[in-house]
Amino acid sequence: MIAPEPTTQPTGAIMATKALTHGLTAKLPVIPGLERQEDWRQHYHGILASLAPQGQLELSLADRIASLLWRLHRIHRFETSGLFAAQYTVSGQRQHYEHFLNLENTDKLLRYESHLNRCLYSTMHDLEALQARRSGQPAPLARLQVTGLPEP
Repeated sequence: MIAPEPTTQPTGAIMATKALTHGLTAKLPVIPGLERQEDWRQHYHGILASLAPQGQLELSLADRIASLLWRLHRIHRFETSGLFAAQYTVSGQRQHYEHFLNLENTDKLLRYESHLNRCLYSTMHDLEALQARRSGQPAPLARLQVTGLPEP
């Protein structure tokens, strides 16, 4: 099955760009001025090739996995590239990242990263189960994932 080309201008593109204040939660796959369309395409097609989806449902799950991984990489790039205190230009506006230096915003960033990780693992589990069923192998009904320390 041939995968559709990833798009960067979905319906509601105006709402998707609302998160361009810092770019982390943007719904657009590629943030203009920060990321390159060709990098997204290479990532997208590489993920699809690795997962080898068959059928529309598997393709939808593989597409979601590619998007989640891209957004997790965005967080990693944000954390490691020194953008916390840097300034750069996006669409002619100067953006300041110093507000992420306070603990409250750093905590939000970590929670967002954890949320994306949970979504990624859940989606990967769903895809693995579908692919196992398709190939005649037993697929687990549930997967228990325990993370973090117990609450006091």
